[in-house]
Amino acid sequence: MQIFERMEKQMDGSSTVDEFIKVFLQAEAILKQKVLQIDKRLRDYQKQRAEAETKLEEVRKKEKINNYGIMEGSTLTVTILEAQNLQLEHLRNPLASVVLKLEEQVQNTQNSRRNENPLWNETFTFDVKTGVDDLQVAVLVKTTYDEIVVGRKSISLKDFKDQQRHEEWYDMRDENHQSMSSFRLKIAIQWINSRVRYLNDVLNKWEEYIRGQHEEKLEIANDLNELYTPFPILRPPNGPDEIERIRQRNNDLEDGRVKLNPRIVNSKQLHNANWATYIFIIQALMINFYRADHLSLCIPLYYFMVLLSSRLTPKALRFSKLLIAISVGNDILWLIVNSKHWWFSAHDPGDCRAQQGIKRFVILFSWLQLLLKGVLFTIYHKLDEVFA
Repeated sequence: MQIFERMEKQMDGSSTVDEFIKVFLQAEAILKQKVLQIDKRLRDYQKQRAEAETKLEEVRKKEKINNYGIMEGSTLTVTILEAQNLQLEHLRNPLASVVLKLEEQVQNTQNSRRNENPLWNETFTFDVKTGVDDLQVAVLVKTTYDEIVVGRKSISLKDFKDQQRHEEWYDMRDENHQSMSSFRLKIAIQWINSRVRYLNDVLNKWEEYIRGQHEEKLEIANDLNELYTPFPILRPPNGPDEIERIRQRNNDLEDGRVKLNPRIVNSKQLHNANWATYIFIIQALMINFYRADHLSLCIPLYYFMVLLSSRLTPKALRFSKLLIAISVGNDILWLIVNSKHWWFSAHDPGDCRAQQGIKRFVILFSWLQLLLKGVLFTIYHKLDEVFA
C-alpha cells in the first residue's frame, strides 16, 4: 500500500508505530477533506441546475418559434476584441474602427488608439429575425479627409447555431475579396436562437458535472475502504454503508433510475397531474359499482404508488401512459358490445326502472371516462417532457 511507502524507514527497513499512525491519519484527513470539497461543489452545482430548471419552465411557456425556425426575440452578441498587423503603406499607426452590419442594423466601435495592433473590447447586440443574412464586418481607417475600408469579412450565422460563445481570429479580405497577408481581427460571437434549447444544453452540462462529482466521490470512498481494510477496528461507523450508497447512486445514474427531484417538476404541472388523477379515480369508482373495470382503477393506484414512494420517473410515467392506452382500447371494445343493448334496456322486461337508469348512467360515464383518459394522458405526457 502507498501508506507504507510514505513512512520513514529505520536502518533495518522497519517503521515505528508513531510514524504509521501519523501517515494513516494524514491519508484519512486528505481523503475526508476531498469528500467535503466534493459535497460543497455538488451543492453548488445542484443549486445552479435548479435555477436553470426554473428559468427553463418560465421560458418554455413564453417562447415562440417563427417561420425561420428561431425564436422571436433572437439576439446575436458580438464583441470586437482586437486586431493584429494593421499596416498601411501610406499611414503609420492609423486610427481604426470596426463597422458591423446585420439585417439592416449597423453598429460601430470607437476609434482605436494609434497602433498597429489596436484594441477595442466593445460589445454589440443585434436583433435577429431570420438568421439567413451573414454578419458583415468592415475595418475602417481614418485619413485626413475621409475614412477608407481596409478590410472586410462576411461571417455566416450557421456556425453559431450551437448557441455557445465562440472567440476566433478572422483573416480580413481587401476590396477584391483577396485574403490580406497578416491582418486579422479577433471577434467573440454568440447567437441565442432558442432559449429553450440553450437552457436544455445548460441543464445537460450541469448533469454531466454532477455525474462527474459522484464518480469522483465513489473513487474516494473506495480509497477510504482500501485504507480501512487491513485495520477494520479503525473503520468509522456506517463506512461500508456509505460506500454502497454512493455506488448505488452511480448505478442509478447509469441505468436512468434516478428518483424524481422535486425541483425538476414545475409545481403547477405536478398539481394538475395530481388533481386529474383524483378526479379520475372518483369517476372510475362510480363506474365500478355496476361495471367491472379494474384496469381503469390500476392507473391512479399505480401513479400514487410511485409518487408516494418518490419514484416518479420517466419510465413510471410512460408505463402509466401505456396503461391508459390499453384501458382506452378496453373501453371502446366494451362500449361497442354493450352500449346499444344497455341504453335500450327499457324494452327488456327483466330490468326494473332503477336498473335501466343505472345502465344509462354507466354508459354516459364510460364515454366521459374516455375523454378524461385523453386529458390524463396529455397531462402525464407534459410531465414526462420535463425529464426530456
